[in-house]
Formats: sequence, structure tokens, C-alpha cells
Amino acid sequence: MNRNEFTLIGLNYGLTPQWTLAELDSLSYAHFLEDLTKFLPLSTPLQIHEFILLAENIVWEDQDKLFEYFTGEKLPYRNWSPIQVKNVLDAEKLHQLRNYLKLVLKKPDLMFHCTIFNRYALHDSPYLQQLHKEIKPFMEKLMEKELEITYSYLSMYDSNGYCPPHRDRNVCQWTLDLCVNQDKEWPLFVEDKTFHLKENEALVYSGTDQLHWRERIHTNGHCDLVFFHFKEK
Repeated sequence: MNRNEFTLIGLNYGLTPQWTLAELDSLSYAHFLEDLTKFLPLSTPLQIHEFILLAENIVWEDQDKLFEYFTGEKLPYRNWSPIQVKNVLDAEKLHQLRNYLKLVLKKPDLMFHCTIFNRYALHDSPYLQQLHKEIKPFMEKLMEKELEITYSYLSMYDSNGYCPPHRDRNVCQWTLDLCVNQDKEWPLFVEDKTFHLKENEALVYSGTDQLHWRERIHTNGHCDLVFFHFKEK
């Protein structure tokens, strides 16, 4: 989709050439999303809606920002090839991490529930911060870049788990997406590629530049993931 085609979608609803999402009423918005499915890699209006919800608020009031967010025209790592890594942690570290997750489950007040994703999450706990520091040298060697730690994020999905298509905030420029526990493989999609991770495997990708998602988890499934986020210095 080019810039003129994108602008034309709004013009067809009688909006100004620099229309914004904030100008659309609810009925027009629904039809607008249907029109967008013809041009974007997102396949349903619901996926597009969730993608917008996960963006920063500025995309509602700035057509240029919305266009960039959808199309990734100015995202240098959009076509970067994700790296799948096996045996991320040694046996002892993996055992410790799994025990930590068991302890977290016994203290539900530590976690919060994410409605869109249907997951329980824990943000940057002291234990994960320490593990993050230990993983950093490995990531820098793998990426051949100087990196800065931003934050870690534990995501525990159960039978209703879902990760809608999205791109991440600037502090998530590079992500090591580690699978800790699962009952069976739950595919991860990054742009036009599909990845299947086993336990103690991870995928490294650009969270800010690459569209990534998971379809709804299989019936009665569960999957525990830890995201270690970095940005370039």
C-alpha cells in the first residue's frame, strides 16, 4: 500500500486529506477497518483494531504516524532475519527459572492480568533483572552490537492465551523471546515467517520493527515465556 492509497481510504469516507482515526465515528471506523484488510498483512478487522490499540496514542491523531506504524516504511530491521537459539540456559539455570515460576504462581498478587492477551504477567522482577544481566553478553555477541538492557517481562498463557499482531515500544528494539514451559509448541509469527520453539529455545527479533504475533493457543494449552528486551546504545 502506498501513501496515496492510504490517504484515499479516509477520503472515501468524506474526511480531509490529512484525516485521522480520531475523526471517524464508530460505524465508519468499522468499515474503515474492513477496507484496510485489503492492504495490510493483518487478515481481519479485529486484528487491525487490536494492532491500533497496542500502538502509542499519537497514531489516533497523526495520519503519518499511523501510516508508518502500519507499513513499517521507516523501520530498518523490518526484513531482518530472526535468529532461533537452542539451549539458551544451562540445566541448572533453567531449573532455577522454572522453580521461580512455580513460586510466582503461589503469589498471584505479584502478577497482573492483560485483557487483550489473556495472560498473567510480571514486569521486571529482581530475579529476572539478574538473569537479564547474565544474558546480555550472549545477546551482544549474537547481535554483534552494544546493547542496553531495558526490561524483562514474564508472560504466562493458559487456555485462552492470544498474542495479537503488534509492534513494540521503542525500548523493545531487540527481544529475546524465551520459551520456558509449554504443553506443546505454540507457533510464533514474525512478519511472513513462522517459528516453532521448544522449551529452553528462544527467538531473537526486532520487536519495534517486526510485526509479531501468535494465534489463539490450542485447546487447554499453556505456555510460559520470558521476554528480555534490549535497545542499541
